[in-house]
Amino acid sequence: MDQIVLNHVTKQFTTKTLGTVTAVNDFNLTIKEGECFSFLGPSGCGKTTTLRMIAGLETPTSGRITIDGVPVFDSQRGINVSANKRKVGFLFQNYALWPNMTVYQNISFGLTNIKEEMDEIDFDARAAARIMIDNGIKGRIIQINSKSGCVGSKYNAGYSASKFGGVGLTQSMALDLAEHGITVNSLMLGNLLYSDMFQSLIPSYAKKLGIPEDQVVQTYIDKVPLKRGCEFQDVANVLDFYASEKASYCTGQSIKITGGQVM
Repeated sequence: MDQIVLNHVTKQFTTKTLGTVTAVNDFNLTIKEGECFSFLGPSGCGKTTTLRMIAGLETPTSGRITIDGVPVFDSQRGINVSANKRKVGFLFQNYALWPNMTVYQNISFGLTNIKEEMDEIDFDARAAARIMIDNGIKGRIIQINSKSGCVGSKYNAGYSASKFGGVGLTQSMALDLAEHGITVNSLMLGNLLYSDMFQSLIPSYAKKLGIPEDQVVQTYIDKVPLKRGCEFQDVANVLDFYASEKASYCTGQSIKITGGQVM
């Protein structure tokens, strides 16, 4: 059975500087049930935009999207099912955890927005929150954070405050779960200069810094002793170590991946 099908999906954005930009053009895709599927490509080629359209977080300009045989978007028929009714899981690049909630409440929060009886899923979420402890399974919880959780961020007080809160959450959870052999650490990332998120913020950074947009990336590179931005592979390398048995004695730590910008 075809799980997700995209037919002739196009997404265009209108910007002040570039006018109309086509992010995804007449894209067709079929993902069958049970398949693992990855999008590979350079920054700006439409990977994130496509995923957001499938999840209902971005509205296509035209085309048709079907999930489990049911159309969730069809430009010709005027169908656009809201994200909370598509039953599509989406792991954002920037996580969101509520420190006032338990682990179970954080896991199951999204399910409360689905207006259906979902006892089985609710049970699975509750079991997922306790399965490691109840079965004596030692494991790793790794939070993806930011260098803004180590030092203040100019013009970005709210963002920095939330990242400092993430560090506190990591340390508190590390204390709570240590007796169960579960480690909790944070990765404090430097600027992923070629990520979709950073690229989308270049106009606002240029305005704040009072420089042309084409100088923003180099300005950020100049702040890093190793003279380059953080790359996804840098993050993956450290993540691989802290998820392994080699890091079994490390917990409650905030590991900086900043090229020396923050020490």
